[in-house]
Amino acid sequence: MKEQGIVRKIEGELIWISGEQCAGCGHEAHCGSCASDDTDSDSRSGSGHHELTIFGTRRERMFVVRNSQSLILKTGDRVEYFVAPGKAIKAGFLVLIVPIMAFFLFYYLAGVVWSQAGETAKVLAGVGGIALGFAMNFALKNKTREYPEITRVIR
Repeated sequence: MKEQGIVRKIEGELIWISGEQCAGCGHEAHCGSCASDDTDSDSRSGSGHHELTIFGTRRERMFVVRNSQSLILKTGDRVEYFVAPGKAIKAGFLVLIVPIMAFFLFYYLAGVVWSQAGETAKVLAGVGGIALGFAMNFALKNKTREYPEITRVIR
């Protein structure tokens, strides 16, 4: 899937980008929440469908993409980047499904290993499984870092 963003910081081949302002709601472009075209400028402004801090101010979400094509970029450039659908599905599976599966596995194993375990002990073992699943994701994320690729500069 192709998305757009604005270059905020350049560190060699790694580029920090953030979402562009959306004409439909005044927040990040292509936010998916407003699904409006450019003619509907303020119809959804303030609807609360974006990430807001406790004081009601919007936090800018920045993330890293790779400039493997060595495109000439400067801060403020609008770029298009590609996220492979398979990588997005894999990341979602690792972050959401693996910890839940670890909960059920540890819950079940607590009952098998310790036959007199009460419900509380099984649940605590399951929560430990969730923690282990998140720790595993954190460790794998730092070893197998895969970034989206910048495909072009939009002028």
